[in-house]
Amino acid sequence: MASASVGEEEDNNKLTLYSYWRSSCSFRVRIALNLKGLKYHYKPVNLLKGEQSRPEFLQLNPVGFVPVLLDGHTVLYDSFAIIMYLEDKYPHNPLLPLDITKRTINFQAATIVSSTIQPLTNLNLLNYIGEKVGPDEKLPWILSVFRRGFTALEKLLKDHTGRYATGDEVFLADVFLAPQLHAAFKRYSVNKDEFPILARLHEAYNEIPAFQEALPENQPDAVHYCIHTGVARVPSEYELLSTSKVLLLSYSFAIIMNYIGEKVGPDEKLPWTQSAIRKGFTALENLLKDHARRYATGDEIYLADLFLAPQIDAAINIFKVDMKEFPTLSRLHETYNEIPAFREALPENQPDAVH
Repeated sequence: MASASVGEEEDNNKLTLYSYWRSSCSFRVRIALNLKGLKYHYKPVNLLKGEQSRPEFLQLNPVGFVPVLLDGHTVLYDSFAIIMYLEDKYPHNPLLPLDITKRTINFQAATIVSSTIQPLTNLNLLNYIGEKVGPDEKLPWILSVFRRGFTALEKLLKDHTGRYATGDEVFLADVFLAPQLHAAFKRYSVNKDEFPILARLHEAYNEIPAFQEALPENQPDAVHYCIHTGVARVPSEYELLSTSKVLLLSYSFAIIMNYIGEKVGPDEKLPWTQSAIRKGFTALENLLKDHARRYATGDEIYLADLFLAPQIDAAINIFKVDMKEFPTLSRLHETYNEIPAFREALPENQPDAVH
């Protein structure tokens, strides 16, 4: 479904995907596009050359990550947000089942992949481990992350799988699982015998054309890599999903901090954390600048506020981030503190806080 478009004039009536061939986040968006039968231009972004940090790319995604999807003049980033946008705008070949329980299992599986596996194996973190701990520590770290996440997925899916993850139809869980399984089994040689359900799903995905066409080795920039190296904003509801993914979820954050404290040194934990928060907050300021009013995206409380409030609270009260750099987020923090539902949910107001 993809066509390379390097050097071509943009077609405003066609989707354009900024992708890196080995990126699992880009991989899952390619699968979703293929399953929905949507044609798109493929714009390669070489992460190893740092093209994601060039000013022209940061204009599209201030976080500096792939994928980015252009739908005419609409710019979307973060794979989860992109896929949900595609699901709503192009509802044919749905990626979510009607059954609410099955939908929830799909969201849970997708979240395990996107919040507790993929962020812990991304290029930035692996480069940090290689630099601060040593290059030989990267593979053991990756394998430990896969095993932890895959163990959880096996337990989650054991009573729900059919031919695919949650039955006999391909849904959201499959779109998120396939790239992670491909990387684990093909690139990092994770033992399939430890994860029989996931190993069977991996084989099933390899038989589906939409998945085969999305494989890393089948992308235009894969061959180039081997040879040469060895604007309107998105609608608010999709921005909400993007904001929720800018920063790692607290569970993943805690795992990384513990690892840094053990392998690099306890004094390195706070600088790393503050750096990660500042990067995310900078992107959030940029994202929300044209949308924030009383709350993140207007005068009503939505999903973005639910995700933002705990992160801002932690940044200020735990990690002592200087919020002068982030006036929009600082103002939102004060607003959230006026809302009873938010105040009652504060960490210090919970029964176990005294312990």
